[in-house]
Amino acid sequence: MDLHQAEQLARDLMDEHGVTADGWQFAWSNGKRQLGAAQIRRKKNPKAGKVVEQKRIKLSRHLVRLNDDDEVRDTILHEIAHAIAGLENGHNAKWKAVCRRIGAKPQRLAGEGVNVVEARYTIVCGICEKGIGKRHRRMRKDRLDASYCRSCGWKSKGKLWLHDARTMKPLE
Repeated sequence: MDLHQAEQLARDLMDEHGVTADGWQFAWSNGKRQLGAAQIRRKKNPKAGKVVEQKRIKLSRHLVRLNDDDEVRDTILHEIAHAIAGLENGHNAKWKAVCRRIGAKPQRLAGEGVNVVEARYTIVCGICEKGIGKRHRRMRKDRLDASYCRSCGWKSKGKLWLHDARTMKPLE
């Protein structure tokens, strides 16, 4: 979906369901694993001396580009349902009832049809040579050395390698 269309759709749906009037704003995220999120950040305002809430419904610009209009629309409605039901309700019955009322699928996770950003790195065991994980960011050497393969156990500790996921060549 086009980013401009997605932002306009989000703002229109937020206005339609009254969350903008409650102080919710739209924002983009750079996430590569989560299509949408609703969050409240509390910050102390030094000038006023009181706590200020920032309420945001966020969409991942990377994942919006990869997915169709219906999937993005359902994600926006999913996050609006969180804003209406209250974030403390998570994905419980109250949240599900709000989802049904506003036309969102009352599911915790998006389905198999959601397109995702492919990971840049694969973690490979130096003993069994199996791929044991994928990462979007490069892993620090000390953290990689502290990890181990579940198949090989502790003997693989310090013997994991980071590979480029596209070429499967080890990185130095």
